[in-house]
Amino acid sequence: MGMHYRPRSLPDFPYKAMDYLNAVVSLGVVVYAVTSFGPSYEAQKDSFGGKLLAKVGLMDLDMKPRNPVQQGSKWGFLYVIIVVLSFAWYSVRPGTYAFNTGMFCCVYEVMTAIALLPQLWMFWTDKKVSSALANFVALTALNRFFTLSFWVLIPWAFPWATPSNRTNQMISEAGNLLILADFMYYYIQARLQGKTEIVLPSHSDEV
Repeated sequence: MGMHYRPRSLPDFPYKAMDYLNAVVSLGVVVYAVTSFGPSYEAQKDSFGGKLLAKVGLMDLDMKPRNPVQQGSKWGFLYVIIVVLSFAWYSVRPGTYAFNTGMFCCVYEVMTAIALLPQLWMFWTDKKVSSALANFVALTALNRFFTLSFWVLIPWAFPWATPSNRTNQMISEAGNLLILADFMYYYIQARLQGKTEIVLPSHSDEV
């Protein structure tokens, strides 16, 4: 697609090799997580989109898939949202990419923005978040913060070569942080109080 970074002085092999290494390591992490922690998956708590799927008859209210159609609906719900939002984002996204490249970027940006929504939904449903999961989400938010900082500050480092997609990336990363902001408030509050487990308030607690 012609989107890869092209160094001006150094050979590009190390950069491409790092991409391949990153892909292999990521695949290995996925395989390890599924094989090692698959039995601990809490299917009933994974109810993101469950009420809507139940209303249209694609899922039972207890969120237990009883046939391949229900299983596919449960896993595919988030991806349907990603596709719809990607087309919407493509229609307003600044840039001059061809359709294939533009849609690739839109799908990537939307997916990274809302990928944690099911996890956050589980947090707010269960109200209690273990330290390990909370730290994972917090570190993800920190990653988004540094990525946003990179795009914000890059004109000061390279005023003669500001990437054309800078605005798009800042919008995407700001959206990521906005989605995580509510959870991060309670995470920081719990850490300042010396708590290891994050307890999220119920609606009755906030009234």
